[in-house]
Amino acid sequence: MIDIKRPVFFSGENPCMTLCNPETKQVVSVASYWHCTDSPHGIGHVLVLWLGSDVTADPVFGQGGIFTDNLDLAKVLVNNLTQHFPEFKDVPTAALEYTDAICSHKYAEDCYHVTCRTRDIEIAIEWTGVLDRKQIVWPEFPAGPEFYDLTTVICPCRGGNIRLNGIFIDGKIDVTQSPDGQPASSAFLAFAETWIGPLAGKGVRSLFLPIRSAFNHIRIIQAKKKTPKGSLFLRPKGFVAVSIRSLPRTCSALISIRILCLVINRKKSILQ
Repeated sequence: MIDIKRPVFFSGENPCMTLCNPETKQVVSVASYWHCTDSPHGIGHVLVLWLGSDVTADPVFGQGGIFTDNLDLAKVLVNNLTQHFPEFKDVPTAALEYTDAICSHKYAEDCYHVTCRTRDIEIAIEWTGVLDRKQIVWPEFPAGPEFYDLTTVICPCRGGNIRLNGIFIDGKIDVTQSPDGQPASSAFLAFAETWIGPLAGKGVRSLFLPIRSAFNHIRIIQAKKKTPKGSLFLRPKGFVAVSIRSLPRTCSALISIRILCLVINRKKSILQ
């Protein structure tokens, strides 16, 4: 079945990398590189780079910055998406300064190499050793108050490094295993990435709206009391039961599905 979706917010690539102190495991640097091949805001490149306070003594770098050849595109990507990624949850992206830069990348011999240059600085980032390739299809990806449909091909990597004016950051990537036993890494490539949205009226929050009035009919009954036949039971530690017998069958089914979704939909980051 052909599935047509609009509006297309972004198409391109978005590799990410998180480096940690090998001894303390504390995050020392986070990078997200956007290569946009099509969007309503034009094409271009954006490097979002955060640096810990002890990463470099060179004051020109500070705590990093947002380096781009398309300022409008950069602001939209950072405000709508990057700042809401799990890797950036503790990063003060609003404090990062936007800087005009010449950004480029190449992918050859199992190495994805990004370079961003300004008059005073040069940043080089490398992802090496692809461990796996998997397609991620994530409907209603939560990004702050908005939701997007995301499709991407994720490639966790064995190696990765960041250089600031030729000097390597003292940090290592974290290579682990995903819940399905496949390789996972804090450095990963992301190809054929497409974001659809923002989606109006979508997401878990909106699930409550059409059934809010329906829940007014739910009767809470003590577990020891007899519950009407056909009731749906939710018995936390055996204390309560919920009866939805009085609801229309379609409403009952809808509530059951919503409850199930809320239980299984406690999303962790799968983009590693």
